[in-house]
Amino acid sequence: MIRLGPRAKAFLPTNSVCIFADVITSAQEARLVEELAPVLSSKPYLRSHWDNVIVGYREVDRPVWQSQENEATVAGIRNIITEFVASEAARSGLLPDDPVCRPLGFTGEWLPAHVVDLAEDGFITPHVDSVVSAGGLVCGLSLLSTAVMVLRPQDPNLATDLEARVEMLLPRRSLYVLSQNARYSFAHSIEPKVDLVFQAPNQAGSDSRETPDEMLAAMAKGAKRERRISLILRDTVDGAPFGEQPHEALMRELKKEAARTHRAGNKVK
Repeated sequence: MIRLGPRAKAFLPTNSVCIFADVITSAQEARLVEELAPVLSSKPYLRSHWDNVIVGYREVDRPVWQSQENEATVAGIRNIITEFVASEAARSGLLPDDPVCRPLGFTGEWLPAHVVDLAEDGFITPHVDSVVSAGGLVCGLSLLSTAVMVLRPQDPNLATDLEARVEMLLPRRSLYVLSQNARYSFAHSIEPKVDLVFQAPNQAGSDSRETPDEMLAAMAKGAKRERRISLILRDTVDGAPFGEQPHEALMRELKKEAARTHRAGNKVK
């Protein structure tokens, strides 16, 4: 479900981009949508956003769920995330609650769930979630529709470089988790269509993070971006989130690699 451009591979830690498939059942999805329907349907779809990030959307915060079943479902998703953080802590030799070197930048406390209802023709332009109001993790549960998320380097000179981008197929009822460089140094977007999958050129060799091309093609075949509800889960900021500042070194290395590739191409000519 993940395709990394050759240059993106070198600068994204293995655990910074993850997708978990089928984290909830179709019945759990239906109950979440049923509870959200009245409050969402009372709002019109908006064609502009205060920071010009989203087109064709309506949104609401959900600090408390009316249904105990839905409360348990959301708690279960958060448990999947915290268990993932704990496993990465064990792998790296860190303590899950280490106040200095937090695994994946996770602060341990959650903001209220944020719900974004994206119309069938809606989309989310490339952006980085605020480092002032949210911590080291940006996670999202996809409801009602498959979608494509693309990560692009923040540097405008590299934003259109296919070899430096990451393309993610987000199946319905899947959960994505962005952390570290993927959260801070790459802008993420939700594309208006699924059939653009997948443009990043492939690189010889295998990468355990990637889904084979033929499998991606099969997953994307026939998929259509319909109305999509995303449940966004982010942790709080407590004053010292790991990696709060964008990784300038990453941007410098990407520029150097792009320049080397350009020079090599000119020599071939």
